[in-house]
Amino acid sequence: MKWKNSKDRTGGTVEKILETKDIKKTYVFDKNIKQDVLKNINIKIKKGEFVSVMGPSGSGKSTLLYNISGMDRITSGNLIFEGNEISGFSENEFSKLRLEKIGFIFQHINFLKNMNIYDNIAFPAYVAKKQSRKEINKKTEELMKKTGIFELAEKDITEVSGGQLQRAGICRALINNPCILFGDEPTGALNSKYANDVMDIICGINKEGTTVLLVTHDIKVALRSERILFMKDGSIAGEYHLGKYENEYKKREEKLSEWLMKMDF
Repeated sequence: MKWKNSKDRTGGTVEKILETKDIKKTYVFDKNIKQDVLKNINIKIKKGEFVSVMGPSGSGKSTLLYNISGMDRITSGNLIFEGNEISGFSENEFSKLRLEKIGFIFQHINFLKNMNIYDNIAFPAYVAKKQSRKEINKKTEELMKKTGIFELAEKDITEVSGGQLQRAGICRALINNPCILFGDEPTGALNSKYANDVMDIICGINKEGTTVLLVTHDIKVALRSERILFMKDGSIAGEYHLGKYENEYKKREEKLSEWLMKMDF
């Protein structure tokens, strides 16, 4: 995989980390029946930005996330990551990209059952082989302490709560220092306290410079982001700029709620 560090016209690093140009995703059923799930999607995500994708069920939110993160393949269009066209990548190239540059948090975390929490977090770094074992162990401990689960290091995945498991999932997503963190309803299976704790962690990660792109149906999650993309019937139907989150919760909630009502959400 040849990789270039894209530059802007002044010689500095390009602000965009991710861009899509007219991407489509079409599923074919029984050879003759086609369904366009994503329709001419054009989005730009800046480095360090925190973006949420909202919309009704079946609007294409998760499909968008999986296609722009390389977990699935677009049918047509251009997918550009750090200035590199990646839509034509092979499966091995996509795997390498996801391992080294992308973190992913799922609603339901899938950990290896024969490993404890610590080893599950560290495992992707051992596979990537970009750091020494000593560096990996140090990074794993730092992440677990940061998310408040260091004391669970030796625990089996069946011995911790859903909130603790989600924190471990965040640690695993960050172990290889990704450029961007994707999340598919990362708080969807958590109660309000655990959900708030997880969002505090994600916001902290974003403030340190990691780009975040989340799919969510929860307005309390979305109002933490600085920009909202609203999907409807496989297309981007609207966009709302909230600006950086600075704890002005009530005012942001009122603004976002009013806009979502206009979007018939």
